[in-house]
Amino acid sequence: MRIPCSIKLVMSALGIAYPLLLLWEIAVLFSGYNIGHASALATTLVVQLLTFIALSLLVLYMPETSIFVCIFYLVVSLLNLGALLVSFAQVYAFGGLIDPEGKITRDPAECLYFSAITWTTVGYGDFRPTAANRSYAAIEALSGTVFLAIFIATLVRAASFPKLRGDSSVSR
Repeated sequence: MRIPCSIKLVMSALGIAYPLLLLWEIAVLFSGYNIGHASALATTLVVQLLTFIALSLLVLYMPETSIFVCIFYLVVSLLNLGALLVSFAQVYAFGGLIDPEGKITRDPAECLYFSAITWTTVGYGDFRPTAANRSYAAIEALSGTVFLAIFIATLVRAASFPKLRGDSSVSR
């Protein structure tokens, strides 16, 4: 089955937008630029999560999925993950984290570290969110759990398609 033009257009737009978004967010995080207000980042986070869910549904419910679509899904999902981690790190840099000595830090590297640890729900306890960032940390932990569940389920489903396995005798 051929991929419809509208889906190709969406895939092309995502393929261009996510690397640029990730580079922009990394530049903003490490430049120390004050983003103004965390609600703008919250909107970005919601848009990224909804885009990821929509892309996952696209892969799950296409009649047949080519290897190209699966690789594209993998690449865009990993770029989305990076963009989400950096977005949460920006929120933590804006509101601050409490370091092991009890001081508030806004260091971008430490905020990115905390974001990755929170996303994976490891939670070493060396850094913790300030009162203003607690809800964001909870949202990030829940988002990480949901993201990984959808990501793994979609990859397993896509890999189980007969066309991807090279089994042309099995019909769906």
